[in-house]
Amino acid sequence: MTPPPLEQPQSELSRITNVLVDPRRAFSDIVVRPRWFIPVLIVSMFTLAFTMVYSRRVGWEHMIRQSMDQNSRMQQMPADQREQAVQMGVKVGAVMGYVQSVVVPGVMVLIVGAVLMFVANGMLGTQIRYPQMLGITAYAFLTSVVSIALMIVVMYLKPAEDFDIQNPLAFNAGAFLNRETTPKWLFSIAGSLDLFSFWTIWLLSVGVSVAGRNITVGKAAGAVVVPWLIWVGVKMCWASLFA
Repeated sequence: MTPPPLEQPQSELSRITNVLVDPRRAFSDIVVRPRWFIPVLIVSMFTLAFTMVYSRRVGWEHMIRQSMDQNSRMQQMPADQREQAVQMGVKVGAVMGYVQSVVVPGVMVLIVGAVLMFVANGMLGTQIRYPQMLGITAYAFLTSVVSIALMIVVMYLKPAEDFDIQNPLAFNAGAFLNRETTPKWLFSIAGSLDLFSFWTIWLLSVGVSVAGRNITVGKAAGAVVVPWLIWVGVKMCWASLFA
């Protein structure tokens, strides 16, 4: 369906609000006047806020020790070597946490936007330009702002030692499985069946359908789900081999 002509550009606040409540209207403006740096900046700011709160409330040592306790290879190390690894991990984690908060959101948008553009144009015969797909991807990723805000709330509601950074919210199937007894590949798949991931997929599908003119949301979802399934498969293999 061809998006209706716009009388005037939407403000940035209207775009952000409409992406979450009226995505077709938001993406109709985004594909005409694409930009992506503002939503990326917002996501980076929220991610940075989460990192700061986590470092003060929980601490990187808790995360490192929790990861080691779940890794059979690390458990076989001598106690002194494990302690050295913990201290090194704390130093690296403290730095990398802040670096990733600033860098990863933008890099993810650039990569995912490129992949979705090639897949959508190849599978659906659309002619979506890279700036348009960057805008669609960046605004669709604003769902992470909601999840990050909820994670910060949960972090303060729970005792610090009970906060699991690998599965902080009970919005995926992995939250209902036993990490100790569940096979790593199954736990990885279950963790990918996440409410916020599905929300993001749906927003991306709406954006592709608007940019693709006569493409339905259902067909657009196919172009979005295919690379997502590949990513889920890669994570499953990684968890099976190296967890």
